[in-house]
Amino acid sequence: MIGMRADFTGDVNELRKIYESVNDEVGRAVDFKTNGCIVHTAGPIPGGWRVLDVWESQDKLDQFSQILVPILEKHGLPMTQPEIWQIENNMPGKAKS
Repeated sequence: MIGMRADFTGDVNELRKIYESVNDEVGRAVDFKTNGCIVHTAGPIPGGWRVLDVWESQDKLDQFSQILVPILEKHGLPMTQPEIWQIENNMPGKAKS
């Protein structure tokens, strides 16, 4: 498993709108039941927007990125270099909301 974190800087409200548009389009292009994404999270951070994912493998993330990057560019989301790391331990739990 690998983790992926991408931070986008800018106006949170504008980034939220862009994220929602990108997410809608990606949802039409990708089967999330089979694409290798285990967990996808996103939300506001001070000065921007953060996406944090867990993927089955680097190959699965690379395949998804081939679809995602053109959609990001189309919607004008400022590009960022994601941080990627190997996950060695995963403990499922019940999140509180």
